[in-house]
Amino acid sequence: MPTGIKREPPSPGERVGRLVASGTERDHERKQTRVVAMCDCGEETSVLFRNWGRAKSCGCLQRDRASETFTKHGQGTSRVYKVWTGMKQRCANPNNDEYKNYGDRGVYVCDEWQDFEVFAAWAEENGYDGKLDIDRIDNDGPYSPENCHWVTRSENLRNTRRSRKLTALGETKTMIAWSEDERCQVSYVTLSSRIRRDWNPEDAILTPKGRWNPKRKASS
Repeated sequence: MPTGIKREPPSPGERVGRLVASGTERDHERKQTRVVAMCDCGEETSVLFRNWGRAKSCGCLQRDRASETFTKHGQGTSRVYKVWTGMKQRCANPNNDEYKNYGDRGVYVCDEWQDFEVFAAWAEENGYDGKLDIDRIDNDGPYSPENCHWVTRSENLRNTRRSRKLTALGETKTMIAWSEDERCQVSYVTLSSRIRRDWNPEDAILTPKGRWNPKRKASS
């Protein structure tokens, strides 16, 4: 779209894929416009206005394609297939628990990766070994060959926008980074559990496992 031209919301009755627009609604809290649409499957859904045109259904299209891919490739239980369906669901299915962190923020899967064979070929050519996670280089960008690479689980947890940061001992780092610090006496799982139970960050990091004391909890 040429720079400077303002895009208009779709008119009622306008169709994109399986979706037919019925109107728009304004999310004043997030300062976003959403398109309300009816899907051919009978479900009503809403799509972030800037994603109108990319979204083709309420999520049923992705499920149907996944079913077709399962039949065609026989890879319905492979991990790379689960990675592929997972990223598509996060970006295109409003009913997915992670949609608010992906599709609702404008993150989408590029057109070429709508084809599982293309994605699987890219995965193999770029070092996928069955244990790595897919990671976007630009956290606000799409899932695409130019913006993705494979990382270890700990690297993925460290990079995620939801990684909680702790300030302790005069430093601010993610919990993953603290759990890997030589001064930390416990694993990431234990550290995370302690923070959820309102431990003081320094005590949570420095106290060996099994020496819990309620007086070490942070004051409320």
